[in-house]
Amino acid sequence: MVTGAIEAPKRIEDLHVRRDLVASLLLRTLAFADQLTGAALEQRLGLPFETFAPIIEEFEKNQLMDTRGVSNLRSRRGISVRVP
Repeated sequence: MVTGAIEAPKRIEDLHVRRDLVASLLLRTLAFADQLTGAALEQRLGLPFETFAPIIEEFEKNQLMDTRGVSNLRSRRGISVRVP
């Protein structure tokens, strides 16, 4: 018997669900949270960022959302510093 971890999906097609379902879930998650980091989206959706990154690019292209840069530097409270 072989045991091991299940490999995380790398593409939307690997999920075996419709793309518009993932896009709808992503858009609703962003709408209710207002602002989230990529890591927070990964945690809420339970998917690696690379899986839904193409949808985010599509949303930006269609002006459904806007991404803002965030520095890797940490503030005193350990929160990422927003880059204008």
